[in-house]
Amino acid sequence: MHQTAARVSRLPPGVLRRAASTVPWYRQEISTIVPVMEETSPTIDELRKLMDVPKGRTIVASEMNAQGRSSGTADYVPLAQRKLQDRVWTRLQRVLADVEGKGSNMATLSDAYTATFQALSRANMPYESLEALLRHMQSRHIPVSTGVHIAMLHQARGNSIVQVLRKLSAGRAASVLLDGATPELLPTDIQSLHYVAYDSFIKTLHTRYMESTTSVFPLSNYVDLYLAIVGALPPMDIKIMERTISTERLDKLAVASVRAPAMCGLCDAVLDRLDILRDEYAGRSATVPSIVFEAAIEGFAALQHELMNVPESTLNLLRKTPEVMSSPRVMAVRDIATALNEPLLQNRRILQEMKSSEPSKKDLALATSTASTFRAAMKKLAGYLRKKEALHLVARDALGAADAFVADIREMYEASGHVDPMPLQVALATQYFVAASRFDRRVSSAAFQDELVFRVFRTLDEVAATMDDTQEAQVLEILKYSYRTCVLLFRVSEAMMVLDMKETLFPHVARSIDDYNDLLMALCANRKTRFAQLLQILQRMHNQGLAPTPLTIHRLVTFRMHQLNDSRPSRKMNMNHAKEEAMRDLAVQWKIPVPPAKPHPLVLYTAEDDIGSIGDVVSFVIDWHNMTGVVPYGKTLKLVVDYCVEQQADATIVHELQRLLQWAAHVPLEPATRVYLEHLTIE
Repeated sequence: MHQTAARVSRLPPGVLRRAASTVPWYRQEISTIVPVMEETSPTIDELRKLMDVPKGRTIVASEMNAQGRSSGTADYVPLAQRKLQDRVWTRLQRVLADVEGKGSNMATLSDAYTATFQALSRANMPYESLEALLRHMQSRHIPVSTGVHIAMLHQARGNSIVQVLRKLSAGRAASVLLDGATPELLPTDIQSLHYVAYDSFIKTLHTRYMESTTSVFPLSNYVDLYLAIVGALPPMDIKIMERTISTERLDKLAVASVRAPAMCGLCDAVLDRLDILRDEYAGRSATVPSIVFEAAIEGFAALQHELMNVPESTLNLLRKTPEVMSSPRVMAVRDIATALNEPLLQNRRILQEMKSSEPSKKDLALATSTASTFRAAMKKLAGYLRKKEALHLVARDALGAADAFVADIREMYEASGHVDPMPLQVALATQYFVAASRFDRRVSSAAFQDELVFRVFRTLDEVAATMDDTQEAQVLEILKYSYRTCVLLFRVSEAMMVLDMKETLFPHVARSIDDYNDLLMALCANRKTRFAQLLQILQRMHNQGLAPTPLTIHRLVTFRMHQLNDSRPSRKMNMNHAKEEAMRDLAVQWKIPVPPAKPHPLVLYTAEDDIGSIGDVVSFVIDWHNMTGVVPYGKTLKLVVDYCVEQQADATIVHELQRLLQWAAHVPLEPATRVYLEHLTIE
């Protein structure tokens, strides 16, 4: 017995665990691969080798741009993540080779491949890789389990979601034909298929919005995709689900089943789904959770999607409506154009009667030509204003429809027994922010911004009137999203109003670094902002003990670099300004009622400050690093370095570049930035 114990003690620990566990050994091996392995950044040596291959410099530059991820790099997979995926895939292949080498039966092989698919999904492996592995399984005639399709659904996007569901249905139909029977789908499998399909659809649409802040696309394509997904899902018996699925998983499914149609703008489908859920929850003596109604509010932003591409036929009809024609701005411009008719006719009669030799005829002809051009410009402006007013009507109707939808959600929310309105107010403030982030650059109408900002402050007024001390966290959340909405719309004055309101309601809550970063973003987007203003805000942050983030430095450097690149106004801008001044002078002489140009009271207008030099930018980066220790992003330094390389014919700029590189050599930059700077070419 002692000899047996000694032999057992010499066995590897993994063998003992496998023997003691009922979980197959290959599942134990696979389960340890993804959690243990972490992303490792590419080393400097790896990046140096990469710089020597074609397109290597582009890849290194993409690594730098991926810092502080933006919408422009949303689809870029960093090298660290690619390395992790390669290592995971290599280890999984070894496990599969071991399983196949032991002569395992088909059931074991199928289970091993299912575990592999699940691990690949957790490692965020691309869908194409999973599809290739599925083809390999089918070529080996290995049975494909439902778990494989669920794992593929996690990574599927767009039409691939429908394809996976149809492959599952086709595989089950083939089993019936070949074997005469097929095992029923378990309730847990059905719940997973429904939830993961909805979740992947939501991620598909979210990714489409994040690919670009300016791309315009029809939402109807995604409505068709949603309907195809619903049609391809297996039927679900809610009575069986209630007896076998946990409440938490049913709640998650309810949220996803409401959120998916809400993101498509299918308001009737959302309301119908809420009615069905109310009956289902009532059947088990429960109420629909508030998070389901919060998910339904996502239809608010979707209802503004059509503002991106309003049909010209619709605008033509609205241009002729009395509401547009009687607009004060349209009438004022039309009055100016009408007032020019009589002086023009009178001058033309005088010109016809004057002899060509008279010296004043040339001046009068020039003035008449200028006035004629001015009248044509006023008529064109009237047409533009009519279109603008028409777009205002469209925006008002779209947001009015969204308000009506939210009112229906609130009514159902209260009918379900919920009495606290704050969760829906937080969800609505979040949707204001979502709408601003999706449409501020896609929708050209300023009326959309006006209508959205109006609703932001209407919600804030409602919250301030009903809040109590127990709701501080929720009110702060509403203020945060309201502030960020105004910032995204570049409404600086309104954003400052929200901050003032926050300080009034919660004087004990100090401004955060995010508040300052968002404010700086809005100011940097305004061409009339002076760099001194940005420095004042940065200094105020510093005085409050808040160190700037790399994002803060990046935004200020980007703003300054734009000033360097756009230091001189274009010839076209100068000519337009001169023509406008000449027309206004002529209108005064002829007593035409042209109102003076006035700045909008809620828009920041300041004088242009002196354009700095590249040396100021270099000093700014170095000084703030020395004061606070903040290391700038690689993409920040790339902006400055690329500018210097392009302008290296100037000895002063070359000197500033050398000063920047000398400083960067002693700063802990990430590897991609360091390698990029090493491979600069200075003539």
